[in-house]
Amino acid sequence: MLSDGHPHVHGANLGIRGDVYAGLGGWPELATGEDATLVRRANAAGHLSLIRTASLPVYTSVRAHGRAPGGFSSYLRGLAATR
Repeated sequence: MLSDGHPHVHGANLGIRGDVYAGLGGWPELATGEDATLVRRANAAGHLSLIRTASLPVYTSVRAHGRAPGGFSSYLRGLAATR
């Protein structure tokens, strides 16, 4: 069960000001992990106010085959494999 303070970063629930996003160069061109990389860059630049909360859930796709290798769809496939 998800709780406050969780370690996850997903683009689906990431909010960043437009000027900060542009100043950081936008999404890095990576096959996977671009959301976590953008968060690390924002943190390193001092532009981060990070709130890791379980009180604002985001509904995302449940597709098991997505664009990013090792991305959220991979996580979902792993959950299905453990059932």
